[in-house]
This record gives sequence, structure tokens and C-alpha cells, in this order.
Amino acid sequence: MIIEEEPLVICLAMTGVLSLATYFVTNLIQFTAIRFVLGLFTGGHSTVVVVYLLENIPKKSRMWINTAISYSPNVIILGVVAYFSQHWRILALVIAALHIPAVALILYLHESPRWLVQRGRMHEARRVILDIASIDADKANIDEKNLDKILQLEHDRFEIMGKKRHTYWHVFRKAHLALPLCIIAFSL
Repeated sequence: MIIEEEPLVICLAMTGVLSLATYFVTNLIQFTAIRFVLGLFTGGHSTVVVVYLLENIPKKSRMWINTAISYSPNVIILGVVAYFSQHWRILALVIAALHIPAVALILYLHESPRWLVQRGRMHEARRVILDIASIDADKANIDEKNLDKILQLEHDRFEIMGKKRHTYWHVFRKAHLALPLCIIAFSL
């Protein structure tokens, strides 16, 4: 496994397993219990995916990519799948089956170069950047001589930023941070 995002893999796999378990329930209590736990793993998955996307997608593309793969457009797809499934148990099986390729594909993702640099793992970050650049060779003109210097500068910048201690509550001290956060929270 290339990616070290174990929470992402665990949450996605568990949502698949619990979707499959939904197919086998025999009463409302079992259904409610399984769906409750499924909701916890779905929340964990959603949180990790947002962080992973923010670390890997360029700023200029974040909004449209996040919109394209967010909850709302997928509800339309789910509606079509539900229509053709014709029964909630079959729908649960289809959803569980769709988790298999998703988990398999996640196993081939690279860890974010940004995350690797933050943790001082420069050689791994360098390897990931070069792997990513090899996919799009026409657009990637990476000067390998300067790449190590750039990675070290980024690491030093993260070291300086890391000395500042911030908590979740610091977001609400500034209106320009708190307002968008509240809008996003209430729109989901």
C-alpha cells in the first residue's frame, strides 16, 4: 500500500462492510444499530477525504472538483441506482459492491507530498512528486537539482508555522475565517 491514510481505507472499507450487513438485517433494531455505526464511519470518511483533497488538489481547482464529487451530485446518481435496484436490500448490495473498486483504488494512492514534507520525510516526498510528474510528462518540467532545496525550504516553513500553537477555537476569533466555516457547516 502506497498511501498511509489508514483512516481513509478503514472508514471506506467499513462503510462497505456495514452496507453489506444492512442487506442481512431482520428487524428495525438491527437496521438502526448498523446504520448508526455506518453513519459514524461515513462521517470519518468524509472528514479524511476533505483533508486529503485539500492537500493534493491545487487551490484553483479545489472548488469545482469538490463540488463534482461531493454529496449533492452523487444523490442524483444514487437516485438512478435506487430506481433500477427496486428494493432497498438490493440497493444495499449495490452500494456494498461499489466499495470494492473504491478500496482497491485507494490502495494505490500516494501520500500527500505536503504531509510528507511536514513530517520531515523529504526522500519520500521527492519520490511522490517525481511519480506524479511522470504521469504528466509534458507539463512537468521539474528541476530535480532544485527539488531538494524546495522541499527543504517548505519543511523549514512548516517548522516555523508549527511553533505557533493554534486550536480549533482560533478559527472563530476572526470573522473572515468563522463566516465561511459556518456557511459550509450549515450547507452540508
